[in-house]
Order: sequence, then C-alpha cells, then structure tokens
Amino acid sequence: MDAVSIFEIIHGAKKRKEDVTKNHTLFFYVFVSTLHIHVSFSMVR
Repeated sequence: MDAVSIFEIIHGAKKRKEDVTKNHTLFFYVFVSTLHIHVSFSMVR
C-alpha cells in the first residue's frame, strides 16, 4: 500500500510539472506572438 501511495505521489508531481511546462510554453508562445505583432506594426509605420 505504501509503495502504491508513493508511486501515486511521484506520478502526480510529474503530471503537475508537465502541466506547468505546458503553461510556460503557451505563455511563451503568446508572448512571442504579441511581440511579433508589435514589431510588425512598428515596421508598417
């Protein structure tokens, strides 16, 4: 029972870490897209 609990805790921690990584990637992608739009507008002017 203890081994299963430990495994679940480790697995849960990995899943949380993956979710955080996904959020960071999404945030980075949005940031780059926004930056790119700003740069494009600056070039047009």
